[in-house]
Order: sequence, then C-alpha cells, then structure tokens
Amino acid sequence: MSAVSAALWEPMRAAARDGVLMLQHCESCGRVQYPPRELCRDCLYEGLQWRPVDGLGTVLAVSVLQVTNDARFRSRLPWPIATVKLDCDAILFVNLAGRDVRGGARVRVAAGVDAEDGVVLEAVEAKGRS
Repeated sequence: MSAVSAALWEPMRAAARDGVLMLQHCESCGRVQYPPRELCRDCLYEGLQWRPVDGLGTVLAVSVLQVTNDARFRSRLPWPIATVKLDCDAILFVNLAGRDVRGGARVRVAAGVDAEDGVVLEAVEAKGRS
C-alpha cells in the first residue's frame, strides 16, 4: 500500500479502533462512499468529510472463500464474506459473523481493526429490523 493510500484510510482506521464505522461524505452532492478516495466518485469534488454511519444495510451477495494464498487468512477458511449496501447507499465488502446470513438479509456492519491495525468490517444479522 502506498503512503497516499495508507493516509486515505487513517481516519477510518482511527474510528475503527474505537468500534465506530466512519465513511466519507461529499460536501457537494452528498454521496457516501467506500472505499476512501481523494475525490467524490460521483461529482469529483474534493470536499470529503468523515462522518459516522449506523451500519444498517442489506446483503446483496454472499460467498464463502474456500482457498487463499495468504497464510494469514488460512485459519479463517472457510470464510463467509458478503457485499452489503448500507442504508446510506455505500456498498461495502465485509466479513460475515454468521454462516446462515443470505442475500436480502438485513445486517448491521461494525468496524474494528485486526492484529496488523487494518480495518475490519463485519456484518451480523439485524434481528427484528426491517
């Protein structure tokens, strides 16, 4: 990871250390975006503010990673992962806490960091939510 791209992630990483999910919000068009970028992906405006989001969203797709070439992740296999569209319209790629979560399920995405201080996003089914 380049120094520029590492710097883009730092506000999200700092918030994740405290268990807060923060994403960039465009001051011009209002787009909430992920992953972090230097410009808004829709209007190319530079004014991006980091704000917390509640993490509620809907699972778009689920997969189970069966093989990895990275030794750090082998202990997690098989590893359930998903694409989630948050209610704020951002789309995230996340770990799934449960293996029974299916496409269309309502989930809450939580942020944390791993042993290497990388941002980790994990979704758990949002029971009783519509």
